[in-house]
Amino acid sequence: RQIELTISGSLQAAARLSESRYMMFSKLRGVTFGVLLMLYRWEQSILTFGKHHPYPNSFWNFGFIWNFIEVESSAAFMAIHDLTNFFDRVVVITLPRRADRWERFMKHLPSDWPLEPPLRFPAIDGTEIEVPNWWREGAGAWGCYQSHMSVFRDAIESGVESLLVFEDDATFTESFAMDVRFFLSELPRDWIMLFLGGQLLEIEKVRPAKLTTWVYRAYNVNRMHAYAIRSLDSLKSIYNYLLDPKIWKTGQHIDHRLGDYQKDNQGIYVPRRWIVGQRDGESDICGAKLGFRLFRNAEELSSPDQS
Repeated sequence: RQIELTISGSLQAAARLSESRYMMFSKLRGVTFGVLLMLYRWEQSILTFGKHHPYPNSFWNFGFIWNFIEVESSAAFMAIHDLTNFFDRVVVITLPRRADRWERFMKHLPSDWPLEPPLRFPAIDGTEIEVPNWWREGAGAWGCYQSHMSVFRDAIESGVESLLVFEDDATFTESFAMDVRFFLSELPRDWIMLFLGGQLLEIEKVRPAKLTTWVYRAYNVNRMHAYAIRSLDSLKSIYNYLLDPKIWKTGQHIDHRLGDYQKDNQGIYVPRRWIVGQRDGESDICGAKLGFRLFRNAEELSSPDQS
């Protein structure tokens, strides 16, 4: 009996030691990976210093360093996983006559693109179709609405369960490939929609709520240059919600109406900081020349002292 107790105690001690070593190496592994990421981003900051950088002043911001130190080991390992099957379909909406915009989008696609290769989806030109008399927001906005609805219809008919949509003015931050892995690895299972870029509205009413290091719950996200929808049921629900513009509020475009949908659903998520912006150039919707746009992020706007 004494021998059995001795053996049992030895085995338990060995198990505790193994577990302790595993935890130690797991933490060391995560921290090491975080430091390597920090050095990589630091190097990129040096290389791009003096040029436009998606995170102004990050080179001199000490908090920038802690963005990597706080990364957990599980997220660090997720960062090397294959994400090509995370979305069933990735599309880019672009006008057939604007081959230049498609070429520019593909030219600036990150070389380490981690997702399904994007497919070119023909946009509907509002200037070449009949616009209803009751529509007051211009032919460009009507074409934009019809284009996104066409994407939804095609995905529904094909039985797509997860859809990622970009507009052809989408542009990616230098750390996109790494950041999107962190964000998707922490995404709750109940997600309905996610936005990789956008503009958070009505923050005075409901501020972004932090759930994890990388994930925030959003209330109303405007812009549709980088978003995703999960499940065929959600696609059908959103499609039906947007189906009749006659009942929309005055002055609404499709992204405004989609914002109303978000308010009634909890599974809307955004990353801590935007990883997809909007490139400068002439808008096919309003015709105006617009500058580069990367709006204020959830991490910043979640604080009550931010307006």
